[in-house]
Amino acid sequence: AILAEGRVRGFWEYDPDAKCVVTHLFDAPSKAARAQVVAAAESLSAFLTDELGHGHSFSLDNDEELRRRLALLSNLGKA
Repeated sequence: AILAEGRVRGFWEYDPDAKCVVTHLFDAPSKAARAQVVAAAESLSAFLTDELGHGHSFSLDNDEELRRRLALLSNLGKA
């Protein structure tokens, strides 16, 4: 989950192909909070890519599951 301004504002997932964190916010936070979300996503992307080498959530997770969750994230809020 993404927390900003004291609320759950969205979700994130790691994109194994682009090697970065992708965020989806439910609604637009303030400009300052948005900047913090972007900075946190960049920092987390670097950690997952450079230190761990992946964005797997648990030992049985894999890149195909990450892609599946990323697709779900991309479709949030669409009818």
